[in-house]
Amino acid sequence: MYAREFKHRSVQVFTRVFKTQYGLPPAHYSEVGSHTRFQTATNRERLHHEVKLFEVKPMVGACVEHHGSYLMIGRAFNKLYRWAQARDTLKDITGVIGIYDDDPFVIPEKHLHSRACLMFETDLKLEPPFSKVEIRGGLCAVLRHQGPYADMRLAYQWLYGQWLLQSGQQVANAPVFEVYLNHPRDTAPADLLVDIYLPLHRDWMISDEQ
Repeated sequence: MYAREFKHRSVQVFTRVFKTQYGLPPAHYSEVGSHTRFQTATNRERLHHEVKLFEVKPMVGACVEHHGSYLMIGRAFNKLYRWAQARDTLKDITGVIGIYDDDPFVIPEKHLHSRACLMFETDLKLEPPFSKVEIRGGLCAVLRHQGPYADMRLAYQWLYGQWLLQSGQQVANAPVFEVYLNHPRDTAPADLLVDIYLPLHRDWMISDEQ
């Protein structure tokens, strides 16, 4: 009897935590969650047209380094926001960006390196643990992801494993970065929007022309 009650409570707790993280209960999420966007041939064909080539202008900002799971980079962002608030510069932020230097499909999670960044129009005086970050301008492939951050792994798999191979483009020697268009503090998980920027070589394209 006790074992059944314990299992029931455990399921309830899991369901509540899952719904908080993903915005839907597990059974419903498995059917309509954002991860399903990348799973069917029809969706893959449609998604191919959702990747946009975009010319990024140079940007400068302040960053905090993060080591470990990319899903925990929020800790570094919290430091940045507290720093910006203390200096009354929240109103001057022009972009919120995460830069991801390592491939999580290859590098062990504990060795992953990333940077949480707040972008500004002008340079700011910075002291450790805050440092200056510069994003050089250039051509990028941009894929918009809507849904929980935990689902973005599938978006990356599709972008690198399918779109890039079929596009004729070559990746530039620069890290991928994400531009966050809203904030999980006041946005439901299913409505979170992130643009994934994949830097490309401008002059590299395979042509079918003879």
